[in-house]
Amino acid sequence: MQLVIGWQIQLSKDDIFLHDLASHLGKTLEEINEMPYSEFKSWYEYSLIKPFNTNEIMIAQLTSLLHNINSKKPISTMGFMVSISEQLKKEEAQKDMEKRLMEEL
Repeated sequence: MQLVIGWQIQLSKDDIFLHDLASHLGKTLEEINEMPYSEFKSWYEYSLIKPFNTNEIMIAQLTSLLHNINSKKPISTMGFMVSISEQLKKEEAQKDMEKRLMEEL
């Protein structure tokens, strides 16, 4: 896991999977790390078939459907999926901009 400094949160895809798995199973990260490799591998393969974060997928599907009904330019479900790291980067950039504006005043 990478070090968190200030508001800069940088989780790798592996870290995100570990957190998703822990959340899905109701376990701590320590418990996940103690899991036998064969079980961990099985859960990883399962997640490739049926992702844990289905709420985000369903929201993206509904958003895509509503957009495509009302627009001449269709956007796929993946076009409405926002990864955690992308969202955090946008929020960090916004905070940096606000900080610079406040310093100029």
